[in-house]
Amino acid sequence: MSRNFFDRYRLRALIEELIATDLENTPLENRNIDWLIQRYLAHIHPKDAYNRIIADPELDKSIYSEPRHLNHLPRARIRHFFAAQAEWLLAHMLASTSKQVKLLDIKQWIRFCREARLDSIEAKRHGVRWGVPHGSAVNAKGSYNLSRNLAKFGNTTQFWEKKLGIVTEKEKASKVCSINIFCRLTKL
Repeated sequence: MSRNFFDRYRLRALIEELIATDLENTPLENRNIDWLIQRYLAHIHPKDAYNRIIADPELDKSIYSEPRHLNHLPRARIRHFFAAQAEWLLAHMLASTSKQVKLLDIKQWIRFCREARLDSIEAKRHGVRWGVPHGSAVNAKGSYNLSRNLAKFGNTTQFWEKKLGIVTEKEKASKVCSINIFCRLTKL
């Protein structure tokens, strides 16, 4: 098994835990990267004294079993953890028809995928590796094509363009519906 395989499923399990332990039952449309970071800091980070999920793998493994003081965990490090597998998670959510797989708001996650890629490119220009899965490299010269990037996880670019198009159409329809309802209410 590859390190990416484990990272992806660990990430999915983490998101499921954050959702399951959310006492506020945050609706799907409010679950985005900022919600994930806030929930991680509130729910998971306090447990880091015994079990670190976002940790430096270079540290000696013998110290992992000992309780330790909580270290400062920058939001950027958590964001990096999600950014590294953001496109895989998007492909996972888009490809499935099951509502149980829709863990986050897809429209907002698409925006995060684009932001994460641009941040990865910017980091590379400054000599930093950020938001990139293991074994991957950032192409700072090419144009960003989300459909092409999702095709790395299976299916064709056209399949992903269609899936992304459906999300875009739903977003447009939702905005039109909201405008129509607002217009009707103001006429009353």
